[in-house]
Amino acid sequence: AGCVKGGQYELALALLDEMVLLEEMGHEEEHQSISPNVINFAVALSACKGAARGDRALEILQMMNHHGVEPNAVCYNNVLGALEASESDFTTAEQIYQQACDEGVYDLRNGHELDLHYCSAATARVATRHACKAVVA
Repeated sequence: AGCVKGGQYELALALLDEMVLLEEMGHEEEHQSISPNVINFAVALSACKGAARGDRALEILQMMNHHGVEPNAVCYNNVLGALEASESDFTTAEQIYQQACDEGVYDLRNGHELDLHYCSAATARVATRHACKAVVA
C-alpha cells in the first residue's frame, strides 16, 4: 500500500508478480510459498488505477480467479477506476460491472432507486450508465 501512496505503481505491481512467482515455486521444498490474498490484489489494482493501466487490471482480475481469490467491491472499484483512467472502452467497463453484479458484489438497486453511496466515482458512472441503458431497453 505504501508503494501506491508514494506513486510507485510499477513497484507495487512487481511485488504482486513476485508473490505469485514465489507461490508457484512454493511447490518445491526449497522455496517457501507466499500466497497473495485479496488485500495484495486490491493494492495492485489500486496501482493499476493510479498508473492508468486498465489492461493490467484486467490481467490481475483474471489472476485472482486463477488463484482462487474472490474480488471484493474494493477490487472491482479499482478495476473500473483503472479502465476509466486508461480511457478503455465503456463496453469493457460495463462487462466488468455486470460480472461484479452477477457475483453479488454490487447490489445497488433499492426499488427503483440506484444507491451509489459506497461506490467509487468510476463505479458510480458505470452503474448509472448501465441503469440508464436498462431503462431504455
